[in-house]
Amino acid sequence: MYATRADLLAVLRVDSQAKLTTDPTRRWVVGTGDGTTRGFATPFVETTMVVGYVNDSTVVASVSRSAERDWVAFATAPALGTVVAVTVDAGAVNADVIDGALTHASNVISGSFLDGAPAGSEAVLKAHAVNLSLVFLRQLRNLEVTDAMLVQLKMDDDLRKDLRRKSIPVAATSSTGVVMGSSCPVFGRNWL
Repeated sequence: MYATRADLLAVLRVDSQAKLTTDPTRRWVVGTGDGTTRGFATPFVETTMVVGYVNDSTVVASVSRSAERDWVAFATAPALGTVVAVTVDAGAVNADVIDGALTHASNVISGSFLDGAPAGSEAVLKAHAVNLSLVFLRQLRNLEVTDAMLVQLKMDDDLRKDLRRKSIPVAATSSTGVVMGSSCPVFGRNWL
């Protein structure tokens, strides 16, 4: 992976339209009760409100965070064989969708480098992965991909091809993912 979930979430905080909001009326099954387990992983991150259900009955639940997912916890473990589900606030982000966009972007980028990405190109490729992921997420929401975004992706793609051909020195990249070429920055997020 060329970018992390945290990298993409930082951009999604700026481009809130691309953030895949969650239907707060949809119930998400998170597990089956076994009589002893009180906590269940959800597919979400950044959840601020959760309602727990055990076999369609509302049950008091709390939400807690881990590095990878938000968890729902019940005061009493759901009984053996019961269906455990949750609804969450609209601001909760489905981590599976975010991870899918990042994986797809990383696969697109990796396809350009048969022998792996050049050493030292990590920051540039991270910015490209975030840009690609953001466009994928906007497309999933049927949101407009602006001309500025398309121009940015074209520049990103040209830079990736130059890296593959080794026609630009990797030393021209910086830790911020900005590459100077023809006196104009190749990476930037003016379109956000």
